[in-house]
Amino acid sequence: LIFASAYRGGLGRLFIFMPDEGLFASYDTWTGLFRYARSIVCLAYGTTAVVAVSFMFSCFKMKPVSATVLTLSFFLADVILSNLPYFASIKHWFISQHIGDMPPPERGGRAAVVTAVALSAFAIGAARFCTRDLKT
Repeated sequence: LIFASAYRGGLGRLFIFMPDEGLFASYDTWTGLFRYARSIVCLAYGTTAVVAVSFMFSCFKMKPVSATVLTLSFFLADVILSNLPYFASIKHWFISQHIGDMPPPERGGRAAVVTAVALSAFAIGAARFCTRDLKT
């Protein structure tokens, strides 16, 4: 954002294009910056679920690379399955549908799902870590 502003000689308009969603929008500077900051906060909040699941897997007896691959595989399978038409009726059960920019009417429910997944994964990981023998 800083480099783009320096290159353009000041702040310009925010342009959004998402072909999958059929979204095409252009916002003035301050509205665009507000929407950009809000989406960064929502994405950072959604990332806590990914970090918590990764922590949970790393607390089990496996190498760090295996825990990373397992976490990425878990979320990749979640995204793939949630986009299949066969699972359209249960799409709200997939965690990938709750991570990201949240529309105002759904913000509370989606945040509760992400928080529940993050706290559950963290609690399982912490319980496993506490029972682990660190000497071996």
